[in-house]
This record gives sequence, C-alpha cells and structure tokens, in this order.
Amino acid sequence: MQSIVVISVQQARWIDPQPSLVLTLALALIAGFFFARSKLPSKIAHPAALLLGLALIFIQIASLYPDAAVISKGAHLIRDLQTWWRTLKYNEPSPVTVQVAFMFSFLAWIIGYFSAWSVIKKRSPWLAVTLSTIAILVSLNFQGNDKYYFFILYIFAALIFIGIINFFKYSFRSKNSQPFSTRSGWFYWVSVALVITVVTVFVSWHTPQVKVYAIESFSRTHNPWREKIELYWQNFFAPVPGTVPGLAHGGHGDLQFGGSLEITDQVVFIVETDESHYWKTQIYDYYDSTGWKIGETREVQVAKGTGGPPQTNVTSVNQASYTELTYNLSPQVTTDVIPAPGELISADIPIVERTLEPLLFTIDMEDRTGDNLLPEDIKSMAESLRAMRYFFNRNTRQISVRLPQGIQLIDVKRENNQVKSIIVSRTATDDEEAVSLASFDPMKAQKSYQIRVRVPEEISADKLMVASTDYPADIADRYLQLPADFPQRVRDLAESLTADAKNAYEKAVAIKMYLAKIPYSLKIEAPPPDADGVDYFLFTQKSGYCVYFASAMAVMLRSTGIPARMVVGFLPGQHDAEQHRYIIRDRDYHAWTEVYFPGYGWIKFDPTPSAPAIVPGGSNPEPGWDYPYYPFLYNWEQSEEPGTQPATTPARQIDYTPYIIFLISSAVFLLFFLGWFLIYRRPGKNSALYSRMVILSSLAGIGPRPWQTSLEFAHQLATLLPEHAQGINQITSVYLQIRYGKQPLESAPRKDLTEAWKNLRHTLLKKLFRVG
Repeated sequence: MQSIVVISVQQARWIDPQPSLVLTLALALIAGFFFARSKLPSKIAHPAALLLGLALIFIQIASLYPDAAVISKGAHLIRDLQTWWRTLKYNEPSPVTVQVAFMFSFLAWIIGYFSAWSVIKKRSPWLAVTLSTIAILVSLNFQGNDKYYFFILYIFAALIFIGIINFFKYSFRSKNSQPFSTRSGWFYWVSVALVITVVTVFVSWHTPQVKVYAIESFSRTHNPWREKIELYWQNFFAPVPGTVPGLAHGGHGDLQFGGSLEITDQVVFIVETDESHYWKTQIYDYYDSTGWKIGETREVQVAKGTGGPPQTNVTSVNQASYTELTYNLSPQVTTDVIPAPGELISADIPIVERTLEPLLFTIDMEDRTGDNLLPEDIKSMAESLRAMRYFFNRNTRQISVRLPQGIQLIDVKRENNQVKSIIVSRTATDDEEAVSLASFDPMKAQKSYQIRVRVPEEISADKLMVASTDYPADIADRYLQLPADFPQRVRDLAESLTADAKNAYEKAVAIKMYLAKIPYSLKIEAPPPDADGVDYFLFTQKSGYCVYFASAMAVMLRSTGIPARMVVGFLPGQHDAEQHRYIIRDRDYHAWTEVYFPGYGWIKFDPTPSAPAIVPGGSNPEPGWDYPYYPFLYNWEQSEEPGTQPATTPARQIDYTPYIIFLISSAVFLLFFLGWFLIYRRPGKNSALYSRMVILSSLAGIGPRPWQTSLEFAHQLATLLPEHAQGINQITSVYLQIRYGKQPLESAPRKDLTEAWKNLRHTLLKKLFRVG
C-alpha cells in the first residue's frame, strides 16, 4: 500500500537525481517493527527512530553526489545545505534541491515508521491508511490527471490492508467465543467498502466544492503570516519544476528586470468572445531600479454570481462611457489568474479583487528633511502641525480636528510624552480599481467560467488632447512616484522628447514614437545589479522586449509630471472566427503602459515596436501600424522562430473520467448485489446461518461481545428480539449440533431454519438501516 504512495511521488521526478523513497520506506517499516517490539518507552523510541532516519537519509543522499571519496560526498552535501540555509535567511529562492530531497525522504520515513509502530503496538490500520492517504492526495494534486490511476491502485491496496488487519483481529477475539464462517463476512465487507469508496470518489469528483467562504475570506485577508509563509514555500520549491502546466508569464507578483525572455506555444487561455481586447492580469504602481512592485493591498472577495457595475468617481471620469462584456474564460493551465479587459461586474465563481491601500505619509515633528518626499499639500500641512506640536503633546485628540478635509489620522508616535511623528493618509474612496483579479481557488484546466466586466469605449485623440492636467491628489501621489536616485539622464531625455508637445497626449505620443524606433529583441542581457533597468535599456542595451518598452514609457512620463502605470497581461490572441473565440498562448504575454487623463481615466499606450495598438473598446489598429507584424506573436503559418509550429485550433478534449467511474461503480454495485443474493438471500448451508446472524447483528450494533458464548449471545439477541426468539434458538442449536455434535449438515429441519432466517434477516436489516 505505501509503496504505491512513494512510487507515485518518485515517478514524478521533481528532482534529479533523487534518493530512493522505496528504500527509505522499507528501512522505516523495519525500524518501526523493531522499535515497536522492543521494550523502549515511546518517549525514547520515537526520537531515536527519527535520529536514525535522519542519519540514514543523510548517507543515502550523500551517496548520490558524483564525488569519488565518501568524505567529499558528505562535504558536498553539507555545502548545499548551507547554501539553502543562506537563501532561507535572506528570503531568496533556493538554487539547490537538497532540501526537497530531505523533505521527501523524511516524510517517507515518518509514514513508514509510525505506520509500522501503530500496526504492531495498536493492531490498528487507521494511522497507516490516514498518513498514506494524505501523502498520495497531496502528491497527485501537483501532478496531472493522468496519474490518478495510482489512487485507484492505492484504494484497492488500502482496502485489502484494512481487511487483513480487521480479519485477524476479529479472528483473534473470537478464538474463545464462537467461531463462524469468515468467507461470507469477508466478501460482504469488501463489497461494502468498494461501493462506499467508488461512490465517495465519484461524488467528490463531480460535486461543486462547498466552502464557508466568509471564514476562508477572513482568514485569507487577516492572516499576517500568509504572505511570508507563501514566500518561504515558493523559495523552498523554487528549483523544482511543476508537473502540472502552470502559467509561466502574466501572473501576479513583483516584476523584475531580467535577461532573455523564453516564451512557448503553450495555450494558456481560450476566451469565447468576438471582441478583440488586451487582457490585463496585473497592474503595477511602484517602480524601483530593479523593476515593478505592487503597493500595500487588501483583498476583497466578490461572491459567486454577485456584484454590480462598480461605482465611478464622477469627478474624475464622468466623461467616459462604458460597455458591458460577458465572456467565457477557459484556462488551459492550472492557475487562479483571471485576465480581464476592464473592471469586474460579476462572475460565476468566487473572485478575489486585490485593491491598493491608501498611501501612508509620515510627518516627522522635529526633522524637516523628509518633507521632500511628501506631496505639496501634505508638506504645507506638516508645517502648520509642527507649529502646534507642544499643544498636541498635551492633547493628541486635537490632531484629527486640525487635519484638512480628505486627510485622516492613522497613528501618532510618542516618546517621553512628546509627539515624535504623525502618520496620515488620504481618505479612501469607494471606487478603487482592482490591480488584479484571481479566483478564490485555482481554476481547473479546460473548464469554462463566465466573467462579466465593463470596458471603456473608444476615446478620440481630439478629446484626449484637450483633457485637463488637474490630476486628483491620490492619483498624483501614487503614479508620479520615482525613486530618489532615478537617473537624471532619463529625465533629461524625456524632457527633450516632449519639449515641443502642447499637452499630455502629445507628450505620450512623442515618447511612444521614440521608443518604437528601438530594436525589439527577446535575447538580451539582464541589467547589472547596481544599474537602473530603464536607464540600462535606453543607453546601454538599446534593445529589449515589451517589459522594457512599457517601463521606459511609464517612468519617462512620470518624470514629466504625467501619471502613468505599468500593466502586464496578454495580447488578444489568435481569433477563431468559426468558434467565436480567441486562443491565447504563452507567447502572447505582453506589457504596456496606461496613462491617466482626468475625465477619461486610464488610457492604454503600447510603445513596443509595431505592436498591434487597440484603443479602449475598439478592435481596429491605430493608423500607421502594420498589424500583424510580429511573426512570433501572430503570423503563425509564416513564423521562422525556432521551435514554433503553425497554430491549430485546440481540439475539444473529451473527459472520459465520469464514464469510467460510472462503469466501475456499476460493476461494483453489481458485484455487491450478486454477493448479497448468493450469501444472504439464498439460504445456503445450515452451518452458515449462524455466521450470518452474527455479522448482521454486529453491523446493527447488537452483536456478540468477545466474552460471550454462543448460547449467551442467543439469549441476549432473543431478549432484544422476542418475536424471533424461537428462530434464534433454533439457528443457534443447529449450529452447536453441527460443530460440536458432528451432526450431518443436511440432517437439520431445513425448511424451518430457512423460514426462521428470512424473518430474522428482515428485522436485523431494519435495525441496521434504522428503519422501524
């Protein structure tokens, strides 16, 4: 049974080379047997067994290293463990897999040792089965559905294991009471167990998950250690490739400037719609020299099927108009990322919206040097608050009263009864846009989900050219941010490019046209650790891919006083007109820039050379752009990129799993009823009737106790069922005569026995199923 579990883990080849988990399990079972048979108390035996396991695992893993000498193998292993520990301390991804090898091996040791201990000491199979079931379900959860035959094999092995343990345990208890025929009992128990197992698997496989979302949502949003735990987990398994296809690009999380971009033909999403859109997956607001980050966020759960059109701040985007779009999203990989071309209205699954928390501003009541990082209005407010510092020392409640409208007090830091600093923020609004959307649970590959969003309609260039430059304070605070050491030559370049522009729109177009002249390349060198990514792209590398183009446009606009942000997601994909859908591949991964225009909101600009430009709500490329241009993005039939193939519409895959499970269930039910008919419906031999009476009575909770003789049990049962007393005594009497009196099997009054058994069986079944 447990060999099936460890083989299912081992065949996934998560790490290579990997230690033999079968060997580790075998040694653990042997250790559990001998420690259980020893006279050592468990407080000593368990720690000793675990230390023994660690030592054996260390030796086994060290033997996998290619070093010639034994000491060199051990030293190499210790160095790798030190490397992993160093990355753990600094929250960095692990470059080695030794920690994973130790985890798999140690878990195999724990499962084997404690299972053997439980079976020997307690004569119970349940700890072994519980540990093994958890292990195989966790393992198969990270593998493809084609590996679930391991679970079927495991179920059969576990049932046999449970049956053997219970059979011998029951036989042992029955030695001094009444023997009975085990053949019918064994068949009945296995049949019942198989039916329950198959039905349970079938129902759980195809029944929607029932979750207490309020509790899960609270724990997800109020757990201060969740992100740290997730980070440690990701870093721990960083060098382990996943066996279930996942989303390689376009996911959530920080976006770092890197080297060459490797993209594939893997289909990641199929979107059923005829409208062409850019599909957002993540919006970034914070820039530093290494890439883009997401500010402090909060997660808001939108329950399945609920929601409505988001409230719009009429002072900022009251001139924009929107249309609703409903589309069916079919992920082809396991992911929780939901690509959307606009703001969420509703969905047929629970959605988690991640929105930005208001920025916090710290006002030092003694030192003014930090004021240059504050917005102008808050900087002015800081001076007036410092003038009343000594008044606030005595009455901090007055601070909130002195704050202007739209500013709220978050915290007051005191030291020696003196106000040292004040933390404030702008009052949060109800129209915060989500920076990412995710399903509450990972979506299943090839399953369709319905999403409804609102998408801004096309805004003409004439309107954008006369748009106001009076930016809302919360927009300017966040989307004009640049690091203090932002390179001056990038600012100078942006200023020179926009010197002749008369408005924000012309400035954006000027920067976009300049960037479009820079060569596009997937094969580039990563910026040095001490370099600014955009500066390196513009002045040193002078080539790059979408992430660099979009980043350059965003920060150059910010340096000229225009709010801009970075967005990643996917290009529209390949249109399948016959099926009314778009096929989105990994190679459609893309990044672009959004620029804020008061009165119209965020407008998309794509500075990547010859990228198909789609204005909000529109499906036509901008004039002057040759669409399609990228052979590796759209011109599939003529692509000359190495390793690419002409695109074909993915065939709709038929899931035969329900049919297979239905056939298995039908066969097991047929086996069960056939066994029931042969064993319990047919009278059978006289000697078997007593055994059947014992088994049905036990199932109904009124069976014999281990210390009772056959006559004592018959008297007890007759007392509980007085209407069947005569039949019970008759069956028991015939059984004793056959067993101890050597009476021939067919010499008993068969007709009377058969009738007595039928009546008694009916009553015991009613007791068993609590009927009557």
